[in-house]
Amino acid sequence: PVTNELPSKPQLDTPANGAEDIDINPVLGWLSSSGTAPVKYDLQIGLDQSISQVLFTAENITTSFRTVTNLLYEMNLYWRVKAVNDYGESEWSDIWSFKTKTEGAQGTGGSAAYALILTTPSAMSFYAQYGSTTPAAKKLTVYNGGTANFTWTLQEDAEWMTVNPLTGSSVQITDVDV
Repeated sequence: PVTNELPSKPQLDTPANGAEDIDINPVLGWLSSSGTAPVKYDLQIGLDQSISQVLFTAENITTSFRTVTNLLYEMNLYWRVKAVNDYGESEWSDIWSFKTKTEGAQGTGGSAAYALILTTPSAMSFYAQYGSTTPAAKKLTVYNGGTANFTWTLQEDAEWMTVNPLTGSSVQITDVDV
């Protein structure tokens, strides 16, 4: 195993770069960074392409997504994320933009019920050698960034692996032991 590894530069995921008609309470998501755990994230939202005019900052985020609330209507906004661990920090991610919806419009994630499913981490790796001990258990968080109930199902793909629970229904967050 690699030790003392700086976190990798995060890759932004949602909303898509240049997306329009985004709710004023969006979930911003990115792909998890590699590096020596624990990896946490800092998020910035700005009013300009260089994010020199910072509107919002969040630090020490332990998941690969963050709900931001009460943004302004009809605003072009820019955002970026960097990863931090005990050995340092990554570069900032590329800067992406989105435009919030018009006041009164439903928009993406507006007043109608919707489900937005995110997981953290976005991927899991287990390393084991045949005949050795079972790898350490991990936790997967299934997060609904929307307002509607959603139903999910996971699948075990190895005899030695157990997933609990395999199915669920949630409006918010469910932890799954793997």
